[in-house]
Amino acid sequence: MEPRRPKHKQAPPLEVSQNELERALKDPKTYVFPNADDEGLAFPNGQEDVDLLRVVHTHMSMIFMLPQRVYKVKKQVDFGFADFSTLYKRFQACFAEVQLNKRLAPDVYMGVVPISMKKETREICVRCDDFWTPEKSSNLDWWLNDQFGEIVEWAVHMVRLPDDCTLLHRMDHQELTEDILDQVAENLVAFHADARRGPKIDHFGKESVIRHNIDENFYQTASHTGVTVSEPVYRRVNELSYAWFKKLKHTFESRVENGYICDTHGDLRLEHVYRLPRSSKDRKFVILDCIEFNEQFRFGDPLSDVAFLSMDIWRKGRPDLAHFLQQQYLLKAVQNSPENADLLAFYAAYRAVVRAKVCGFRVMDPTLSVARRAEETQQARCYWLVALELLSPPAQRPCLILVGGLPASGKSNLSKMLAESDNTLVWLRSDAIRKELAEQEATEEDGDSAKGDGGFQEGLYSPEMTRRTYDEVLKLCVKHLRKGDRVVVDATFRDPVQRQRFVTTARIEGTLFAFIMCECDREITKGRMLARKNDISDATWEVYEHMEKTWSYPERDTMAECTVVNTEKEKELTLRRAQLFLRKVGLL
Repeated sequence: MEPRRPKHKQAPPLEVSQNELERALKDPKTYVFPNADDEGLAFPNGQEDVDLLRVVHTHMSMIFMLPQRVYKVKKQVDFGFADFSTLYKRFQACFAEVQLNKRLAPDVYMGVVPISMKKETREICVRCDDFWTPEKSSNLDWWLNDQFGEIVEWAVHMVRLPDDCTLLHRMDHQELTEDILDQVAENLVAFHADARRGPKIDHFGKESVIRHNIDENFYQTASHTGVTVSEPVYRRVNELSYAWFKKLKHTFESRVENGYICDTHGDLRLEHVYRLPRSSKDRKFVILDCIEFNEQFRFGDPLSDVAFLSMDIWRKGRPDLAHFLQQQYLLKAVQNSPENADLLAFYAAYRAVVRAKVCGFRVMDPTLSVARRAEETQQARCYWLVALELLSPPAQRPCLILVGGLPASGKSNLSKMLAESDNTLVWLRSDAIRKELAEQEATEEDGDSAKGDGGFQEGLYSPEMTRRTYDEVLKLCVKHLRKGDRVVVDATFRDPVQRQRFVTTARIEGTLFAFIMCECDREITKGRMLARKNDISDATWEVYEHMEKTWSYPERDTMAECTVVNTEKEKELTLRRAQLFLRKVGLL
């Protein structure tokens, strides 16, 4: 469908710059209604609503978020894979966005509305609710009139949904449950069952096309190494991607032959899925923002949609929920082939690389602010590590394992045994790092501050030295994680604030996390302290008793990745218990 402007003699069409358009759409007076009775609908609560107007930029759109409405304007850009360089192409993209997204959000995408400008005054207005139709498009007065001026741009008109209804919000607030994901899986199965299919669409599921997509990903991101991804991580993701592709070549063709390839969503992220309140009259779930600008990114295996969403859940530190979504989808879609689990892992990693690539492109934008560049760089690193985790065997996945507990609870012995039994683990021991810092300080001051008596909150165990120690350990963790390493940290982790810093870092960096808390009978612990010889730890019984009183158990949002290991019996049994837990959380 296209706008058919009637032929008539007139001056060349008016043009408006992106900056001029953005300035105008930040002004509440820009939003007008053809029906005078509707005046004020854009901001029904006056200045209170005006203050809520928010502008969001993506690399392809400007989004103007009003209290109850959203107007999305395409930027005048041409990325090759998305060409919005002319007014006609921007209309096509807006129209396609509305039609395609009505599949999963029919009550949200209302239509395409014109943005007009008066030639003499360059006064711009958004003609709210004046939706494009073929009938209007054939009327010259609709295109150009004294009231509004000439159409210079188009916008997608949407109903604004509550931000706290997204699955991203629920994930960030520990409110995403298996019940919700079960319903999401059911919606996706129904959507994919009704999706368009045909020879043209089948083409995009062929192994040759998938190989081309992988080639393109790594060709376009080769220059990102050393900027948004370390060379070791990039190399390993590259090698593993092609290894998985080779293993699945025949499966790709089988999926085409069996009619699975269809017109999917193409950008199924947590922030695009909304679970609406019970009061909603029709749909409980709506899904926004499918790919409208390039069929290559939307036509494909429906498992790629499921993989995209599960990758986003994995990225947020919940591989258990990611696997649950995948299992429920396969169960409801009655897809029982044993290769499906591998397909989902492959597509999830592929989607992670695509997201890393997009973030990397933004980082290379010279107009980006320093703060935004740092944010995009971090997100790209995260996606690269997620891709590596998804493609790697569990025992080779980058991860952060914390081994904590009171002094002499056996945490150092367990950490040592874990490192010795798995040569991929980098062991960071807080007591050793604490002493190194103290020795550096002593050298700088020509003193002997490294010789502490181990008293609680004194010398080596003063609050300042403890803070510096944890800061240094965390710094080393980040350094190793960004290289794709597996890290085990041996420290008390009694302070929930310090512990949470490590949890947050793991999630920001995109790696899996586990916390093993060692516990032991007090008398056995006291005996261990008395028997210590030449141990790097200076902690005394006084330190133990003080720490015992101030100990804080793990927070609710980390409980899924935590376990308690009793270290009173044989060391081999302690090691076995820890390994079983790590296997359970996908790290062995």
